[in-house]
Order: sequence, then structure tokens, then C-alpha cells
Amino acid sequence: MFCNKCGSPLNSNNECPICGINNQTINNPLPNKNDKEKIYKGVIISFLLIIVVLLGVLLLQKNSNPNQVILDQKVALVENGNVSRTVMIYMVGSNLESESGIATADIDSIDPSLVDLDHMDVLIYTGGTEKWHNFVSSEENAIYHLTSSGFEKVATYEKLNMGNSSTLSSFLTYAYDNYKNDRYDLIFYDHGGAIDGAIYDDFTKDNLSLVEFRDALEKSPFNLGNRLETVLFRTCLNGTLEVANVFDDYAYYLIASEEVTNGGGNTSVLNFLNEISKDDTAIDYGKKYIEAYDLQMQHFLLPDNHPMMYSIVDLNKVDKLGDALEHYIDNIDVDANFGDIVRLRESLFQFGYSYYNEGTY
Repeated sequence: MFCNKCGSPLNSNNECPICGINNQTINNPLPNKNDKEKIYKGVIISFLLIIVVLLGVLLLQKNSNPNQVILDQKVALVENGNVSRTVMIYMVGSNLESESGIATADIDSIDPSLVDLDHMDVLIYTGGTEKWHNFVSSEENAIYHLTSSGFEKVATYEKLNMGNSSTLSSFLTYAYDNYKNDRYDLIFYDHGGAIDGAIYDDFTKDNLSLVEFRDALEKSPFNLGNRLETVLFRTCLNGTLEVANVFDDYAYYLIASEEVTNGGGNTSVLNFLNEISKDDTAIDYGKKYIEAYDLQMQHFLLPDNHPMMYSIVDLNKVDKLGDALEHYIDNIDVDANFGDIVRLRESLFQFGYSYYNEGTY
């Protein structure tokens, strides 16, 4: 006698020792071979279906664009009006600070009573400057976090080379691990040198090259689709295609100047952070910065022909631009058109003016 449910032998009371079911006296034979094969086939088919579904999910994830997924999520957050951001300022004041106190003026302009501290964390990583005119010490590297009482030191390090990629990547990792928000914006503050990079450390005389920028981002949390919202260069000359090529895998937008930039006196530009709201897009963020820079420049007595340049670049389109430029150059016959090329080159607009100003970044 066997159990009607599981097929196990019944005891003398017609009870199944496995299921505990009381079976009536029924002459129930063991499942035959064909029944067992049906059960096994059913189980195997079920497992195969599960595997097919899982493979389908994995293939869908593999073939999907992770950057687009993250961007779509951020667009949804904006539409819901509940976006938070972490602004990370990698600041080497250099001679701009030690001689003119420009960095101090910019830091002082960030007003905690105006910044939306409920939706934005502002961090400053300091170092590489011989003399500061505020609360920052030149004998250490440190991270400061903006609170309702002003900037408070949250981390202290030995005096590290700000022109080393590991110093930058450690700052990015610290900010990401300790200040979880929907968006992350990075600001570089110092001198810039176009294809030479930016961020010139006063003590080591070293700077971050374009290769080192890429290395720092690759070793930070902002890779593999987890891109920065914006990268902003408060520097000269970093609004180039070469710089854009470095960051296009790690950020959505580049905000930088193709030209020499200026600053000094009691003017400021980082006060644009006072105007950032929780529903601002990357374009809004960039425009508010450029408007603040434009207002700052109105305080300078510059030549009438002084060029003032800043742009917001969609880094998703940089690859297409690079391909088009490469195709164009490959099809130029230099030997046959050398004279025309020279004449055209002379007539092109050139960035990097020669007018000297002590407040030049």
C-alpha cells in the first residue's frame, strides 16, 4: 500500500510516514517507470525554462546601454522634483591664492544660508598651495564639507601631491562613499594648460596630465556607466576636444573655457552654487556657472577685444565629432594643397590670447 500523494509505503494504519496523510485502504501501486519519466521531464523542462529566462535577462542587460539607463533614471528624478547632488571641488589655489587670495574669495562666496543643504552636499579638497588666506592650512591636504555653520573639516591627510592621479581618485572615492546623492558634479580649480592638463601643485611642480585624469576616473567609482553629471574646469584653456575625449566615458557634460580665464580681487564665481535648485538639470547648472563668470568679468577693466569663452559640451556627442574630424583630416592632400592650408590656418580664430593679467587662471 502506498501514499496517494507521494508514493511512499504506508504503515499498518494506512498513514504515510512522510506526508502524514491518512490514506484510505486503496490498492495504490508504486509509480511506474513512465510516470517517473514524466515527472523527471517536467522538472527538467522547468529548470530549462528558468535558465532561458535568466539568460534572456542577462542578454538584455548586456545589450542595453547602462549610461542611458542611468541617464533615464536621472531624468525621472528631475521630473519628480527630488534630485540631490554632491559637488566635489578639487582646489589648488596656487599663486592665485597665495598672491591674491582668489580662492579665499571664491570659498567665502558660497553662502550656507543660500545653498540648498537639504539637496546638495558641497565638498572641497584642498592642497598644493604655499599660502592660504583663510582657515585652510598649507601643511596638509584636507576635505571640508559645507554645513549650516560654514565649511567644516571632515578628513585630514598628509601633504600629498595634487598633481598625482591617486590623490584625485581618493577624493572622488571618499565623496561617493560618504555623501550618497543622485548626481555628482566635479569642479577643478587652478591653472589649466589645454593638452598639458591642469592642476599644478605648488610644492611638487607637478600637474595632472590628460592621461592622469583618465587614470584617476578609471580608479574611482565614476566608471562603468556610473558617470559624473558634469565636469567643470575653473581654469584656462581646458575647453578642448582632447580634454573632452578624456572625460566622455566618465561624465555627461564638460563645462570649460576655450580661452584664458580671469579672476581676482573680491570678485567670485563659485557663488553660483547659491543658486542651484533641486530640479536644475546639468544644462541649468552649467548656465548658472557661466552667468556667474560673466558677472565676475564685468568687474574687470579688460581690453574691448578681450575674448570671454565658456561652453557646455554634451560629451555623448564627442565620439561623433572626433570621427568626423578624423575623416576630414584623412582626406586632406597636404602636398597638393599646402599653400591653401597655410592661408586658411592664418585666417582661423585662435584661442589663448596673449594679454597678461595677474588674475589669469
